[in-house]
Amino acid sequence: CCVTSALAAPPVTLPPIDIEEQESDPPKRDGTSSSTVIQTPPEGTGLETVGDLIEDVPGVHIRSRGGFGQSSSVSLRGTDNQQSLVIFDDIPLTPAIGQGFDLSILDLQGIDRIEVYRGGSALFGANAIGGAIRIVPTDPTSASTTRTRLTYGSWNTTSLNGFHSSKHGTAGLLGAF
Repeated sequence: CCVTSALAAPPVTLPPIDIEEQESDPPKRDGTSSSTVIQTPPEGTGLETVGDLIEDVPGVHIRSRGGFGQSSSVSLRGTDNQQSLVIFDDIPLTPAIGQGFDLSILDLQGIDRIEVYRGGSALFGANAIGGAIRIVPTDPTSASTTRTRLTYGSWNTTSLNGFHSSKHGTAGLLGAF
């Protein structure tokens, strides 16, 4: 019916283990690929979107589909937009499958710098065959900042952009439309 062992050891109680999170530096970017870091210029330079700012970087090709306000995609080192990864604050914006990311929706307000990494890198994964564009936002300040911009052009073309930044204790809020 039942088998019992006379050799069973008594249960052992282990001391508790404390696990603490330690801040670590972000991973170093791959130095074997060619990279360019661009600081966001002050307003009034005529540059409005991420695509406008990076279109003159070597190895970068911006494809605009139409006129003002139409979608635009990026190609790095001759690959299509599906093989060029766009990252905002280390969060991938490029879909894992399907199409690439539309750069025309990213206004330069609230962006500190843009890092362009040309060529594949194991750091960015399989979606970055042509390279990666890393967009680094500005740090929210303790004083609330709100900016809006309305653009009007010929043929009744309009554009409205806004940006808000604030900091509450250790939490920061950064938003754009």
